[in-house]
Amino acid sequence: NRFDGQHFISFFSSQGDAAALSGNHVFALLCFKPGYLLIATDNGLSVLNTFSNTFENKIVFPKGLQRGSGIYVRNLFMDRQSNRIYINYSGEIDVFDTGLNFLYRLTSLPWASSLKGININFVTWIKDRQNRLWIPSDNYGIILLDEKNHQVYNAENNPMHYPFFKRVAVRSFFLDEEKQYLCYSHWGLGLEKYDFKTGKLQTQYFNIPNGNESRCINAIMQNHRNLICFGAQNIYYVDEAT
Repeated sequence: NRFDGQHFISFFSSQGDAAALSGNHVFALLCFKPGYLLIATDNGLSVLNTFSNTFENKIVFPKGLQRGSGIYVRNLFMDRQSNRIYINYSGEIDVFDTGLNFLYRLTSLPWASSLKGININFVTWIKDRQNRLWIPSDNYGIILLDEKNHQVYNAENNPMHYPFFKRVAVRSFFLDEEKQYLCYSHWGLGLEKYDFKTGKLQTQYFNIPNGNESRCINAIMQNHRNLICFGAQNIYYVDEAT
């Protein structure tokens, strides 16, 4: 597809066509190998070959996630270092290799069983320099997953006493490891910034009095010294230093 729209192709689900998009509600996209998109839908997974613009859904080996399963696949994340793909659906997180071969169910491991029931919608995971995964969820809040040391840090396990570990839906978050701060937006709570160096927590409500959808920040981007915050009503520029 061309960015200017001169050449634009749309894909839709078709009930009688096995080589079509699995479902018309798309929750996540992941380029898991050159030219191939893994697509999370409301009816299982699809695989799009972008070189030929054809679907190769048969390479999805787990039958429970194949087209027509009726499964809402919520989120996709790939650890580029280990080449592992994490797939969230039905309150579980399953882990696959880049050939879409099942490796293990993370949420069934004894040390990670507290993640069972998790729903992760739209927000992207982050892997930090310590190889830990920061996972934003709709029902368990922000989660810090340390697979190497078999630890899950969240609202129920918070020995560091971080204020951002709350069991509240996460709309967006942004981690700056160099400057050592985390910005995030819990539902209805505006923009919050936690400074790991000072332990200081700041909150910006953008002069919106009520804690509802209008005060949510749905995406956070960095532009030089400013944070660009995409709210439900407006786009805000925020000085990250203050």
